[in-house]
Amino acid sequence: MALHVFFKKSRRGEIEPFVKRFNEVFGCGFNLEESLSFESGKEFRLEVLNNGGYFRINNPGDAFVFGDVEADIFPNKIKPNEVSDFFDAIKEGYFPREKLDELFSGFRHCLVRAYVDIEGDGGSNPLDVLYEYNSKGSQLFIKLVRALEVLSGEDEELEELYESIRENSNPSLMSSRLWGDDYIRNLAISLAKEKNIMAQEGSLRIYAEDKEKLKEYYKEMIERILKPLFEDIEPFDERMKRIV
Repeated sequence: MALHVFFKKSRRGEIEPFVKRFNEVFGCGFNLEESLSFESGKEFRLEVLNNGGYFRINNPGDAFVFGDVEADIFPNKIKPNEVSDFFDAIKEGYFPREKLDELFSGFRHCLVRAYVDIEGDGGSNPLDVLYEYNSKGSQLFIKLVRALEVLSGEDEELEELYESIRENSNPSLMSSRLWGDDYIRNLAISLAKEKNIMAQEGSLRIYAEDKEKLKEYYKEMIERILKPLFEDIEPFDERMKRIV
């Protein structure tokens, strides 16, 4: 599905430079001679091979749901299996993830997050997000708890674990503590690299070829990290020592 880029409210003034830089990096050919109107929104045409698409600057009302900047590619009716959405365009190298990483890193001080979902519910379902850049690495463990919530609908044991976490911890505080622990953070990154889905340099960057790889990663993190933390009522610091 689409690329969604969320700016900090205080940094919406940086959207215009971001659009210009996106245009330069990927050679989209946007006509930027006229000043951009952010309040009413503005849309540019994207083209990949024979696929049409759009690059849209959303007004503040739509930006809350879809992102300040949103882009997508439409399926080609003649060759529908070649490139059918923005994620396909990343996989095929038209918008290389390395260049996207560099672009988002350059605007890191302005961004909350940027992601590409594949079924349209990426904002609420981490299993739907195959590419993501986030300015805070600790968000990895927020995403892990959300993945557990989604997976708990399929597994009674995971449902019990999710309820235990929900009742006995503050997810934001827990995530910060887990990310701040060198061993646990490195374990999470090591598991991701084994699955070939994540790179991390201060910020969080996730890339998975398909949903199953991502699902496997979250399940392994649940087994290796979350279960040892919440299998009994010992103090949190003692439970952290059991993660191996």
